[in-house]
Amino acid sequence: MITSVTIRAFPSTKFATASIFLGTSTSTEDAFWDTLTYVISRYPELSDQGISAYSGFGTNVTELLNLTVPTSGMTGTFMLPLLHPTNSSDSLAASLNKVFDEATALHPGEFLSSVVVTTHDSFWDWYKIHNGPLDAGKDQVLGSRLLDKKALVDREGLKKAYKTLTSDGALAALFLVGGKGVWNSAMRGGSNSVNPSWRSAYVHSRKW
Repeated sequence: MITSVTIRAFPSTKFATASIFLGTSTSTEDAFWDTLTYVISRYPELSDQGISAYSGFGTNVTELLNLTVPTSGMTGTFMLPLLHPTNSSDSLAASLNKVFDEATALHPGEFLSSVVVTTHDSFWDWYKIHNGPLDAGKDQVLGSRLLDKKALVDREGLKKAYKTLTSDGALAALFLVGGKGVWNSAMRGGSNSVNPSWRSAYVHSRKW
């Protein structure tokens, strides 16, 4: 039972987001997994730059961006609070374009990628447009995994795991929401109920 809550408030700050898409309707399955896992393996590097993300992917699906042709691809939103002078919409775009350019170069001409960056005056300005109205709740049973750097850079392991996860046509979700803010948090009294795996995890992943 929760008996009290302490909330720490911070001044609002500008907030950059990037809508991304990576996809193919013609490439082989092996080429798709090769390209996709390259992107995922760079998530720790992106997180270390202060970037977070909500992303998902699937094979031979039409749900991604309401496409009419079955496509294997990834879509999502990457976010960067502009808290430091080196953080900007340009730095977010440069970091993501570098990753996607390197990934698509593995199989030239077989993939399309897009990175569209927008800057908002605050997180709320972005959130109120892209999240809502939301239902109060629903019944759902989910299984998920917390992935650390060792898991994310193991591209062969990622291929095996995500091929199995999406074998029934499901989409997979990757939430880049770990990192230093989670690892280094210190609670008064020295403890809390956080899953210890959050102390090294970068990504929370599950079926979408």
